Amino acid sequence: MAPEAASATQTALVAHEARSFALINQVRAESALHPLAAQAVLTAIARTQAAAMAARGRIYHNPNLAADANAAGLWWTQLGENVGVGPDVSTIHDAFLASPHHRDNILNSAYNAIGVGVVPGTGNESGQIFVSHVFGRLLAAPPPSPPRQASTPTPTPNVLVGGLVDQTVVFGDINPSLAEI
Repeated sequence: MAPEAASATQTALVAHEARSFALINQVRAESALHPLAAQAVLTAIARTQAAAMAARGRIYHNPNLAADANAAGLWWTQLGENVGVGPDVSTIHDAFLASPHHRDNILNSAYNAIGVGVVPGTGNESGQIFVSHVFGRLLAAPPPSPPRQASTPTPTPNVLVGGLVDQTVVFGDINPSLAEI
């Protein structure tokens, strides 16, 4: 692809991402929710996932979403992802809203940030776009460590003890052609 064509394609994809971002915040405003802030690391994760889906020609969730966010140095308490493929941003957005799990991600009041990735399909998916939304409840600083309590541990042989993890990952995926819209 010639540099001019590549630049035009990238500009169009960024415009699709901006449109998707605006549609999400419009729905949130209509539901009396705070807008999501565009976040560069979440955007990079979303773009990588959209590109991976386009390369495979199918939608699927990022199995490493939490690890990717951690590796990038984000401090988060909740992450979510919507993935979809369709002819345009508006069609995919409408399909997300028609799906309870995707709508829940879009309207989750805990989220404060989002990254949007849009990549064109190729091969059998030529003419389609792949979309990934990565939602997050991000913290400005790492959460405080719990206070240490002085105690004498009681040995308990042959017992496996698990801990609670205060981090959740919520997923949703959609193919508008399969959704009832």
